Amino acid sequence: EMKKDSANWKLGFLDINTVHREFSPFIAGDELFFSSNKPLNKKTKASGWDGDNYTRLWKVPIASLHNMTEDQIKATQPLKTVTKSKKSGSKTLAGVYEGADTKPHNSDAGNQNDQRYVSEKNSTAATLVDGLNGIKYNAGAISMDKKSHFYFSANYPKSENGINRIRLMEGIYTSSGITKKHALPFGNPKSYSVMHPAVNQDGTILVFSSDKPEGKGGCDLYYAKRSDVNQPWGELLTFKAK
Repeated sequence: EMKKDSANWKLGFLDINTVHREFSPFIAGDELFFSSNKPLNKKTKASGWDGDNYTRLWKVPIASLHNMTEDQIKATQPLKTVTKSKKSGSKTLAGVYEGADTKPHNSDAGNQNDQRYVSEKNSTAATLVDGLNGIKYNAGAISMDKKSHFYFSANYPKSENGINRIRLMEGIYTSSGITKKHALPFGNPKSYSVMHPAVNQDGTILVFSSDKPEGKGGCDLYYAKRSDVNQPWGELLTFKAK
């Protein structure tokens, strides 16, 4: 069924792909936004859980994108460079976790110390979206309305009983970055996460995923509404089956 119109499509790898993870693409205007855990242009402390970098938001002009073969990507993208901590003692890290049905590009956790620093110069045209320096842990999976109201998933700043859940954030996007960031009132750091936002162009309907306990499955879709972008969001609503 999927192959019926295959002659109308040409699939390939974009040259923004690296040995790290690039995911959750979103097009706004003439730019492609996406999430990635690739290193920044400076030494950054990596996650002690799997030794990888935390996820941040990136953007690239659509006009600068090119297709590449998988072999070309492997030939031009260096593997992660890892330096052990000088801290005494060692602790074995878990392997790189992939939340999909693909194998990790590179898992070099091995017997590295749990304080790892990763440094790699960015080798693509993508640039970091400014304004999220104060976000602790991960930020990613975005959506934006026609008034540049910017929505993304981010970890809560603190863990509850060893679990760090995810919340939804809203801000205003400009060419210089994201401003007026604030958390939306839907998640609960003690019991469930809210994530993966999708907003309509008028900014009046926000759909997202949540593992709220009274849901129908592991994660379900919920939504919230408001009359216009200057009003607060209404209560969290569920979709009703027909």
